[in-house]
Amino acid sequence: MPRIPSNNLPEVINALAGSVRWVLDLMAWLTDTLLTLPKTLPPGLSLTDINQLSLPDVLAHLSSTNTISLHLLLSSPTRGFLTAICRRLTHLEYIARKAIAHTSTSTHNTHNPSNPSQNNNQQSLALSADLRVAYIQIATLTSNTILRIKTIENLLSSLTSLIKNAYTAHNPPLAGSKQAEAHRNALEIKMLFGGQFPDAFKSIIVELFRKEGLLDSVRQETEPAKLFFADFSLLEVDEDAVSVNKRKRARMTMDCFRKAWLVNPKKSAKNGQEVVNGEKEGGLGGAGGRQGARWRRCARCAAVMEDVLTQRQALQWLVMQQRRCFCSGYWDTLAPGDSIA
Repeated sequence: MPRIPSNNLPEVINALAGSVRWVLDLMAWLTDTLLTLPKTLPPGLSLTDINQLSLPDVLAHLSSTNTISLHLLLSSPTRGFLTAICRRLTHLEYIARKAIAHTSTSTHNTHNPSNPSQNNNQQSLALSADLRVAYIQIATLTSNTILRIKTIENLLSSLTSLIKNAYTAHNPPLAGSKQAEAHRNALEIKMLFGGQFPDAFKSIIVELFRKEGLLDSVRQETEPAKLFFADFSLLEVDEDAVSVNKRKRARMTMDCFRKAWLVNPKKSAKNGQEVVNGEKEGGLGGAGGRQGARWRRCARCAAVMEDVLTQRQALQWLVMQQRRCFCSGYWDTLAPGDSIA
């Protein structure tokens, strides 16, 4: 990745802020779903007693309620992605706090007329006001999160160790040979697509949900009220009629790249053509978008993002990340004011 001049950094940091909030909400939503899962089980099915734990019945319940949290944590690919995201969030938070602290220290340094080179270095290292505001935004998001990043990282690490041990202790072992690894990969692929859990995972599920288990440790580090009243509308995971109708009435579409709400174009009363209205409408927080901006719509999954046009070479790498949709589909660039190709 090319080095970005500091005067362009605020645009990059601000573009990351929406994704940071989205990921933090995702971690909290996963935790909330798992903590409430035992209360939704049908009678006779337990996640804390290995003798009453029926994996086919658990899978049937998860499928009927469209619950994917357990699969996301037990499947190695998705758990690996979550672990990588936690590490990057920790690193980004560290950079933001270090930059803010450095700026605060620099502003308290007095001018030294006897050492002009030192004064020039301090001025070159000082953050601009826009960049400081951008870093403060990141630090505020990571500080006010419902669930600390370290907490979910510890949960994922503990699960990874348990799963490795379960694969090794399985009879026959699911590690150590090409045949065993092929069998294990087949099981992982099934889980990745919402299929059956391996029998070796029974003890892991019990360890996850039992009293004083892994999730109980997470619960002790979380404020129940914040988790209960949390607004996860940014994730668009609620599929009940009330939530779906609320999103439709808000007339907003999620920018899949910046993870921010875009106000849908309105139809003109004159000729029925759609025109952009930059006015924010109620119902969902964080609405925005540039007035008159073009949209890109994925030809494969219909995801939407604002078209980003820039002549600044330092930001070209950011634009390059947007060449394809996250589903690998190609973009259709829409005319200003259009929302459908």
